[in-house]
Amino acid sequence: MVAAWVAAYRERFPEMRVDYVPSDHKVDLIAERIDLALRVGPMADSTLRGVLLEELEVWTLASPAYVQRRGAPRNPKELAAHERVALSLLPTPWTLDFVPASGRRRRVRLHGAVSAASNAAVRGLVLAGAGISAFPSTASTRDDVEAGRLVRLLPGWRLKRVFLYAVYPGGVAPPAKTRALIDLVKEKLKVRRSAGPARFEPSAGPRATAGPAAGAVRG
Repeated sequence: MVAAWVAAYRERFPEMRVDYVPSDHKVDLIAERIDLALRVGPMADSTLRGVLLEELEVWTLASPAYVQRRGAPRNPKELAAHERVALSLLPTPWTLDFVPASGRRRRVRLHGAVSAASNAAVRGLVLAGAGISAFPSTASTRDDVEAGRLVRLLPGWRLKRVFLYAVYPGGVAPPAKTRALIDLVKEKLKVRRSAGPARFEPSAGPRATAGPAAGAVRG
């Protein structure tokens, strides 16, 4: 998703050079001379300026092969009998908090033998049938579900929503090169939303602190 935005930015502004640094780890934007970070999660660092780009649901997903082999859980409690693929960077990688459409929150402790320190690795493991995990409903996640590569589980139960932010160091207003990328991302997301959901159930590139990031850009 972020790579496509960087490519579109370069096409629109061919005089610009971009160093795209994908990572799931925290980074010091000032020390590493990062102009802009795109991240998914809460906005926790008051030293950074942030622009909210999108609010995202978090979906519980598995591969069709895993569902065929192990079955689909009918409620969060049944997840305890399944294999969880955990993102080890999270504060509580083996715990998920579910909320039904109307009712009380249910905290589920999951079990599993596999974890990974990057979202890409967790996605690869889930696609390979290693277990169940939870992902923000970004464009790439929706594409996986729409194409049948992944199956959405427990659509009647919500996980805590997360947010896609563009963050940058410095003053109130970002420099023109940074603002241009933020505006382009907003434009692309608006086009994506207007397309609407397809066959999936309806209802982070530049990086910041606390939580997995999509990557960072040096201009």
